[in-house]
Amino acid sequence: MNSDPSVSKRQAQSGFPVLLATITGSAMSFIDYSALNVVLPLIKSDLKSGISGAQWIATAYILTLSALILIGGALGDSYGRRRMFAFGVLIFSLSSVACGLAPHTGALVAARAFQGIGGALLVPGSLSIINAFFPTERQPAAIGIWSASSALMTAIGPVLGGYLGETFSWRYIFFLNVPLAVLVLVTLYSGVPESRDESRAPGIDWWGAVLAAMGMGSLVYGLIELPGNSLREPRIAATLSAGILLLLLFLWHEKRTEQPMMPPGLFGNAAFAGANLLTLFLYMGLSGFLFFLPFELIGILNYRPLLAGMALLPFVALMVLLSLGSGILVRRFGRRKLLIAGPSIAGLGFFAFAFAVPHENYVRDLLPAILIMSAGMAITVAPLTSTVMAAVGQNRSGIASGVNNAVARAAGLFAIAVFGVVLISIFNAELEQSLRHPRIPTELAQAMINERARLSELHAPEGTPAEETRLVRMAVVRAFEKGFRWIACLAGALAIAGGATAALTIDRHHRTDPPL
Repeated sequence: MNSDPSVSKRQAQSGFPVLLATITGSAMSFIDYSALNVVLPLIKSDLKSGISGAQWIATAYILTLSALILIGGALGDSYGRRRMFAFGVLIFSLSSVACGLAPHTGALVAARAFQGIGGALLVPGSLSIINAFFPTERQPAAIGIWSASSALMTAIGPVLGGYLGETFSWRYIFFLNVPLAVLVLVTLYSGVPESRDESRAPGIDWWGAVLAAMGMGSLVYGLIELPGNSLREPRIAATLSAGILLLLLFLWHEKRTEQPMMPPGLFGNAAFAGANLLTLFLYMGLSGFLFFLPFELIGILNYRPLLAGMALLPFVALMVLLSLGSGILVRRFGRRKLLIAGPSIAGLGFFAFAFAVPHENYVRDLLPAILIMSAGMAITVAPLTSTVMAAVGQNRSGIASGVNNAVARAAGLFAIAVFGVVLISIFNAELEQSLRHPRIPTELAQAMINERARLSELHAPEGTPAEETRLVRMAVVRAFEKGFRWIACLAGALAIAGGATAALTIDRHHRTDPPL
């Protein structure tokens, strides 16, 4: 139970301000992340970033978020969940303004990294505040509402991003966070009580955060730079080796420090460990796939940004409907069955994307895959979250939420890098082979190979004869769709591995007591 003596009084208050503040605060992160995916091709073109620049724009935020999110949860438990949540909202909104004003790729990457610092306080704080405010019997319903709203915000993001990017500028996506931040801060300090873990010993594991950030950053840098280079190249080999070594040092440090940011004892609970491993598999597949989907829709299928965002609208409807009924599903089938079925269904959706290539018809080729994938995700989210939170005591809810969010974000971080290695390697090999066409001049083929970092946006230069332009474009489309098919299969395999993990680790009658 929460050690704050006023907990009963808090729980007697209306939960509306709590849900409004936590949902809107989470929406800042979710909308920003999902909207950015749709407009990344526009940003890449506008700032002349190249594919590695686009990857860094996405991963800079996830890197600092993943490294500091566990610290964020611990800070909330120690110094006040509302206070840290408010700090997170403030940092996130100010860095969003910096993102919107960024004149070049480097400035945008730096501002995105600062966004991650704000997100590290904001993301774990939302569920921690909900868990501390609502009594046990009301938590599933509250988490279900939060999950449904979060799904809605995440799904609205691509549509909103596409509209703003196409009608105004991609920069307005970041400016949108300012009015949302004002609403959250007003609601927080007018209707959300403060809560903390009074029994928690002082001290924050800053060394752990530094080792985690440096380790993940080194690995991601090496993976992003790997396509087109060799593992034998000293720069690549050194950064990958350093990343592995630093992460091993992080694990060693966590076992020996008095206040670890990721307490090893938490993973002694099979349900907690299994739920986080499931999270790793499922969100790695989802994040890697969704990062490259806009390049398929906009670059290959010639969707306008708004239409690319609207293509996922069915994802909105199904996620919201099933998330709202998640409490009923949990009571009817239990968490274990849903955590086996949900990722497996999502995996089938990813495979459906792969087998439907080329995606020539939306209703026939894309819509069924979107519906299957979204059904699987909607079935999974609420029971996965409640399994993680139920596996620990209320006083450790901030750390538990932080660990699970860190796993999800780290999964996305590595997915963008790993999926990039897979897709870019296949794209490069297939493009070189396809350009060996007798009617494509050698000089033109070499020029296209030199510009292959543009991926799906690669076109023959202006003035190229029509037939050669058509053949070059066919080669680009063929190469990208082959790579896209492979990453869709990889996403499907990871999702199904998540379902298998639930079957093996979450017992039908598992205990949810926290390890001592």
